[in-house]
Amino acid sequence: MATEQPRTSTTAHAALLDRRALLRRAGTVAAVAGGAAVVQAAGGQLASANAGDPAVLGPNNGGTATTAITSASTADATLSLTNTGVLHGPLSLANCPTGFSTLATKTTGELYADGGDLHWVNSIDKMGAFVFTESTANQVVGITPLRMLDTRTSAGRGFVVPPATGPSPLDSAGRLLGGRWVNVDLSSLADIFESVFVNLTAVSPTSPGYLTLAPSPATGNGPPSTSSLNYGTANLANAAVVPSINGTVWIYSSQTTHVLLDVTALNLPGSTHLINAKVPAVAFKSNAQRRAAFDHSRAVAALRG
Repeated sequence: MATEQPRTSTTAHAALLDRRALLRRAGTVAAVAGGAAVVQAAGGQLASANAGDPAVLGPNNGGTATTAITSASTADATLSLTNTGVLHGPLSLANCPTGFSTLATKTTGELYADGGDLHWVNSIDKMGAFVFTESTANQVVGITPLRMLDTRTSAGRGFVVPPATGPSPLDSAGRLLGGRWVNVDLSSLADIFESVFVNLTAVSPTSPGYLTLAPSPATGNGPPSTSSLNYGTANLANAAVVPSINGTVWIYSSQTTHVLLDVTALNLPGSTHLINAKVPAVAFKSNAQRRAAFDHSRAVAALRG
């Protein structure tokens, strides 16, 4: 059997350079006007390359076949994608039209999108485990404790949201009236958060009773079925965690009392969502403004994720 004679060093080097140059030219020709057309690999062939050579991908539709890229490298990932543009990421997954109904037919390790969520098929029971991103997972971020409510002073009541209709839930001394709910605006702390860690205090209660923190009032603004703090006639504090809707929380008191609310941490996608300074509540956001800010922050989180 004839043995192929090795080429001279100069010839081999030139051939390799020529092949690399051809592949690069095939893969890096810019889109024509309007960005609608992309040049495919030389000769219109499917992408291919020897080990170590760049694989050039042009317009490619694999149909029902699987496109596989295999590597035995222990130093680098099998596939690395980069998009130097600013509007799109390097990878896009089309939504899976069948979702969980066909999990049994999916391959372990498969990554797919379903209803806007990202899933990964695990190797234990072939379930579609959620892939958590900033949009679907939060973390507890501690802050320097901030007093967001102190009904004893006018300034301390600055974040109380005035009721849309009806009398104020506070009496002439600023105390929260027994049997009333008060809404506190915490939206100056972060542009998006799901819950807050607080310290709730009853100061000089007129009678023994309880305070309750909630994301919204009970039906008909009636008394809640739970309590966050049970007090006597002396000052008393308790730690609590409460969900937030549109950046506010509600406090109910069964008896008339002054109330303090200190925030110590927030449950949110990341510390980048914190607003460093507590701003005066000179103008309260409308529901439409809150929704617009919420939608914007979710869009930003999706882009980062």
